[in-house]
This record gives sequence, structure tokens and C-alpha cells, in this order.
Amino acid sequence: MASSYSKDEAALTLNDLRDYDYLLTSKDPKALAPTFELLQAFETFDRVHIKSFLPQICTKTYIYLMRNTAKRSSTTA
Repeated sequence: MASSYSKDEAALTLNDLRDYDYLLTSKDPKALAPTFELLQAFETFDRVHIKSFLPQICTKTYIYLMRNTAKRSSTTA
């Protein structure tokens, strides 16, 4: 199954992920506010696509995204 995102969208999403890496590892509890928006950006991506980002994001972000995309997939299926 082919993904329906463009290279520009993928690049923008990777930039969002790098920002999210900072937020997720931040000690500020308010830093997690954009969680829902980030997950919305990923709702069209599957787990294999998220795995392709792994070398560029921190493990904590990766685990968080995998858990939440799994939850979203199971609730929308």
C-alpha cells in the first residue's frame, strides 16, 4: 500500500518530530500540549513509515508515537 504524502509533507513532519523530541524530553509539563496535533499529523502514516524516522528521533518519541498510532488504529478500525 503506497503512502499518500509528498516529500514536502514528509520533510515538514520530520521537522515537527524534531520539535517534538525537544518537547517530549523537556521537563516542562506544559510542553506536551501539542501532542494531539502531532498525532493528527501522523494519522495517515503507518508504523513502518514511523520506523523510517527512527534514526532521526529519540527513542522516547518513537515509543510514544508507536503506542499512540496503535491506539488510534485500534479505535478507528
